[in-house]
Amino acid sequence: MKPFVLDTPDIRTQVEPVNPDQVGKAKYLNWVAESGTDVSLDSVSFIVQAPAIPFDEYVFLTSYAKLARCFSLRTAWVRDRAHIRDGHFDNVPATGLFAMCSALAAELGVVDHKFARDLVYRVNDNITRLDSSRGLLPHFVKVFENGHYGIVPGTEYSLVDTAIYYHAMLVAAEILRDQPLKDHLTDQLRAIVLDEMLVDGEGYIRHGVREDRVTPLRAVWRDWGGETALVLAMANMTAKPPPLKMATTGRVYDGTGFIPEIQSLFYPDFDQETADAISRQSWPAIRKDMLKRQKEYFPKNWPDSQAAKERFFGLSAGEAQHGNGYMVGGVDLPQQTVIHPHYVLLSGSTDPDPEGVYDLLRKMEDDQLFPPWGWWRISPRTLTNIFPCWGL
Repeated sequence: MKPFVLDTPDIRTQVEPVNPDQVGKAKYLNWVAESGTDVSLDSVSFIVQAPAIPFDEYVFLTSYAKLARCFSLRTAWVRDRAHIRDGHFDNVPATGLFAMCSALAAELGVVDHKFARDLVYRVNDNITRLDSSRGLLPHFVKVFENGHYGIVPGTEYSLVDTAIYYHAMLVAAEILRDQPLKDHLTDQLRAIVLDEMLVDGEGYIRHGVREDRVTPLRAVWRDWGGETALVLAMANMTAKPPPLKMATTGRVYDGTGFIPEIQSLFYPDFDQETADAISRQSWPAIRKDMLKRQKEYFPKNWPDSQAAKERFFGLSAGEAQHGNGYMVGGVDLPQQTVIHPHYVLLSGSTDPDPEGVYDLLRKMEDDQLFPPWGWWRISPRTLTNIFPCWGL
């Protein structure tokens, strides 16, 4: 038995240790509330203690487990958020990323090779059944009354999300050494049509097409960074590539951490010192500058904070607190209080001391800022005010 004192209407996560030796075999979990109590219980989860493993493998498994929370073995889709039911708001690029991670998990012996291969094929079979617009995939899908999946109303057929899906699946096919799958993916890529409807008058590729499949989005992939690079890389794989253009500023929008790093999830080429052929910028130089600014943010802006004293960093983009939408953070924005550990890991290929990256993640875990069940929002004003956030 364990009493909980809950005296605030705010959403909160209560984490309590449970000794399995004391509990023994249990069938029911009973909650008893005092008379007059008004409480809403969202979910109950259990943390499983596992044998010690190498920390780099643990980091991968923690990330994989968070994504797996959103994966449905029944549908072979990844939900956009863990608390959404299957088939209501599923995420196409995240599904491709889960397929890629499952292929890697098979290489590490975490899952069976047959499981990973079957999963990758199921995922791509789902994709081939979707309606597309000139080969572009929807960002989000749902199941309709007829049992078929289609685009979520009010969302778009997206260039960058199509690109992330195919880059992830190509890497999965490479890991699995599956040439037939690679050939099939190549055929799908070559069928994408980036004609004048999807390229603006200045030669920049548009963000995508509205759900009607004919109205182009007004925004274009002009910004410098990894998302634009992935779009251009995919465009160059199509049967008739358009001219490839990107801003030459080298400016990372809002100083958001993942922007100069996401491309290197798939390709190692962006660590070459020579300027690239399109933006004429040195990617390693910009990535190193971003890492420096990330490490300096909390000491400069919140010098008395826990984050500054522990040298934590990670201003990027992702889920807002309690899954309430998508939030963008960055070193060019004021009053930042949300750390995304994914940037810490992404920076490992840029940091001259990769082992130091693992040391920092160990420290974040010790301070409950890198837990396997979610990520955390901190208040740098104090050393104790820490709020848990769920999601990817």
